[in-house]
Amino acid sequence: MNNYRVVFVFVAATAMMGLVVVPVLGQARQGQQAEWQVLRTPDGQPDLQGVWDFRTITPFERPDEFAGKEVLTAEEAAAFREETLRLLDKDQRAGDGISVQRDVANAYNEFWWDYGDQLTADGRTSLVIDPPSGRLPALTAEAVRRADRCILGFNSGPPMTPSAYNNNFQLFQTPGYVVILNEMVHNARIVPLDGRPHLPGQLRQWVGDSRGYWDGDALVVETRNFLRETGFVRGGSGAKLELVERFSRVN
Repeated sequence: MNNYRVVFVFVAATAMMGLVVVPVLGQARQGQQAEWQVLRTPDGQPDLQGVWDFRTITPFERPDEFAGKEVLTAEEAAAFREETLRLLDKDQRAGDGISVQRDVANAYNEFWWDYGDQLTADGRTSLVIDPPSGRLPALTAEAVRRADRCILGFNSGPPMTPSAYNNNFQLFQTPGYVVILNEMVHNARIVPLDGRPHLPGQLRQWVGDSRGYWDGDALVVETRNFLRETGFVRGGSGAKLELVERFSRVN
């Protein structure tokens, strides 16, 4: 796969995340001002602990009909939301027996799905913000030949990207460590904050090797040493993936 840089936003009640990944925990409400003070743990670090969700119906990549358009107007966003929720509704019936047969085969109705029902607050047309096209670069021939394998599962991360359900994670803090526990497959990343170096390059893991540090009130987590088979969005990202997540609380 070609080397390239992708930056995307990720909504974790609400979060921004990218390759550089930027989760912003909590969503500022209208009228909130700078008087809010950052919560602190007993050892003085910003307190990011809690259960956060990152569901959104904003597409990961920009749909063709929005080519060249970064942000939707309020009217466009409302229309897109209405149509998207209509298409996602698993309880609708086509009247021809096909949908009923599908329900019996899949045993999933609307109750079990958790896509979310809102776009990002700024009405973006894609979570990908760099490249400016809002789309991932085309796969190389090598990447096309790779087979997908479901080992960790969808949105369990890293990186964490919105999916059909289980779009939640819990963040724990102790002196010297943070833990990111995903609802999907219950994967827990234990991230040291003590400045230790990454594992040697030849030691690779399915979820990579994460190291964290504080940049002001933002938690920065850098992950590398992924396996070649580790998948990112489509085609597999491979061993060259270097992921940077920034977590900061806004209210």
